[in-house]
Amino acid sequence: MKVKDLLRYRQAWLGVALLWIILFHGPWDMGVLGYFKSIGYGGVDICLFASGIGCFYSLSSDPNVVSFMKRRVKRLIPTYVIFIIFWLIYQYIIGKFNFQMAIGNILALQNFTGHGRDFNWYISAIFLLYILAPYFKIIAEGATPARKILFTAFLLICSVPFWGATTYIITLTRLPIFFIGMIVAEASKKDKRIGKKEMIMLSAAFMVGFALLLCSFVFAKDYLWSHGLYWYPFILITPFLCFMISYVAMLLEKTKITKPIVGFLSLCGGYSFEIYLMHIFVFEAVRKIISARGLSDIGYLVWAAGLVCIPVGCFLLRRTADLFNRLCKPKAVS
Repeated sequence: MKVKDLLRYRQAWLGVALLWIILFHGPWDMGVLGYFKSIGYGGVDICLFASGIGCFYSLSSDPNVVSFMKRRVKRLIPTYVIFIIFWLIYQYIIGKFNFQMAIGNILALQNFTGHGRDFNWYISAIFLLYILAPYFKIIAEGATPARKILFTAFLLICSVPFWGATTYIITLTRLPIFFIGMIVAEASKKDKRIGKKEMIMLSAAFMVGFALLLCSFVFAKDYLWSHGLYWYPFILITPFLCFMISYVAMLLEKTKITKPIVGFLSLCGGYSFEIYLMHIFVFEAVRKIISARGLSDIGYLVWAAGLVCIPVGCFLLRRTADLFNRLCKPKAVS
């Protein structure tokens, strides 16, 4: 099987990742759901793995770095600005607004201030990765396999000095998986295949990563966040996990009954940024409503209503951002 055949389902990866992230931030913590919720940060690793692939493709089609950044800014900034305006209005309504917090969140730097009321570490992380992407692509495209492995190890080591710095470790531990995404994209560009040998290696990496994750939960629970033990194992887990999602998606597409599942996941993936933003807003509002009005007895109904609001909010956010981009587009000079 060719690598590019597996990468066709990147949107489905993102759909799975966002549903996983929603599970992590939600109230569902019983049985098997509780276990998957406890490792919900893995959804972000899927997103960044896919983002590394996307950045490689984007830079391959147009290597101009300025154009690359313009495309990324055009996709994210209007959506984020529109969202943050409504989020800050909500903070004002519930009495948790202050000027310092507002500026910190508008600039997506609040996570680094240590003052709380932040949700957007991912925004600052993704822009850091966009800045690094052109340099990572050069290495992913030109280095020997041994040097790619050494560079991945170097990125891993770069996070070690930040152990205990919880506002930074959550970002820096993700550098390797973003770069690995670029390596995979480069393999796809060269039309490489995944044979039995490669699958054995990926499977072994997955099992080692999963074992490390379990050991971290059992023997080093106090260090999960502060020392990045939540995220290091996913460097090994994520590629195999994403390829398995692709393989399952291929199987699901073979029948009319199951094909819509892939379509639904891909649709969620296409709205991944909007879903990420809206679910934070909606979940905070739902918890506030349940707490303030004493609705714990019917909390499940309030959560159900909140879940319905997420796709509606995502649709409106996307359309508003599209309108903003059209209004800001320079008119052609006749």
